[in-house]
Amino acid sequence: MKPLHFAFLMLINVAWGFNIVPVKLALNELSPLAAGSVRFFFLLVLCLPALRWVPGRMGQIISIGLVMGALQFSVMNIAFSMATNMSALAIAGQLAVPFGVILAIALLGERIRWIRALGIVMAFSGVAYLSFDPHMFDERLPLGLACLASFSGALGTVMVRQLRGVSPLNLQAWIAIISIPPMAVLSVVYEPGVLANLQDVPMRVYGYLLFAAGFSSVVGHAGLAWLLQRYPVTVITPFTLLSPLVGVASSVWLLGSVLTSQMIIGALIAMVGVGIIIWRGAKKETEREAVMVEKRA
Repeated sequence: MKPLHFAFLMLINVAWGFNIVPVKLALNELSPLAAGSVRFFFLLVLCLPALRWVPGRMGQIISIGLVMGALQFSVMNIAFSMATNMSALAIAGQLAVPFGVILAIALLGERIRWIRALGIVMAFSGVAYLSFDPHMFDERLPLGLACLASFSGALGTVMVRQLRGVSPLNLQAWIAIISIPPMAVLSVVYEPGVLANLQDVPMRVYGYLLFAAGFSSVVGHAGLAWLLQRYPVTVITPFTLLSPLVGVASSVWLLGSVLTSQMIIGALIAMVGVGIIIWRGAKKETEREAVMVEKRA
């Protein structure tokens, strides 16, 4: 891999991992549904030049937007707003990987070998183990909501796998368009007066949300798609394991999150499980691409 491309991959990990800090800081001052609406507005502005109508696929795109946008980010923002220890939530976010495999088995008929099954068990066991830490007693509800958000993200990812011919930035623009109305309506109902008084929100909050939309969604997702067009999956995806480590380090350093030995052990078990799933999945994808090349030849 070229040094510049490797540096870009590291930037993507930082964008995803550090994202937990600005989002939490924004949610300390703005309610979760209103914050989600503002974040998606910024995302739409950033991706608007790439917006294109996609004939024959708009039904799929609307479903993806509702699941991967409105649902996932509503639940995630509520979890983040409730939590005081963000380290565990950074690890719980990685459950999207085993959830994705389970959904691929259930919905797409994908078959897995024992080693990926072991990875799934380890990922869930690690999160379960860290949740029983005494410091996590009051964090179990937001931790559970973070797991639910991960499930929603995984379902959206499986749906995206069935979508063809849509650029990452175009998809992000549509996700923003589809997510803003339901999140805004829910905010009006459950957070009365917040959206009507956005002018009173400190400018730094808008900066946090713009950072999250620009770096996590645009640089992160579009950048990873760009790299996957140039390098094998086995080269790129294992490095994405660095993002939760950045998230944990950022939450401890900047948000004052507590990190105990039990939480570290649980996180390690979970991350080894996720690593197994990613490694085996990437290897299988490479083998599938090689078979397709042979058939075309």
